[in-house]
Amino acid sequence: MKTLFRQSEEKAQANFFISVKVLKNLKNHVPARSRSQFVEEIIDKALKKNSFLQALDLSAGSWNSKDYNRDTDKFIRSLRESKR
Repeated sequence: MKTLFRQSEEKAQANFFISVKVLKNLKNHVPARSRSQFVEEIIDKALKKNSFLQALDLSAGSWNSKDYNRDTDKFIRSLRESKR
């Protein structure tokens, strides 16, 4: 398991509820002394993905401009022709 945090990083306790099924699965697949680290890494990964998807959603359409407001095939063709 890849370690995402440093040992010197400050830790805080978090209390939340998860389904009994998920908890049992966690206990069956992750050793007791590794569960906090495992859950932290999964949450960190999910938050980074969520942040990326939000940024992607916010930037949608930002590449449109008057210069590139053409049919995609024509635009790509013009790029290829300019390199010849």
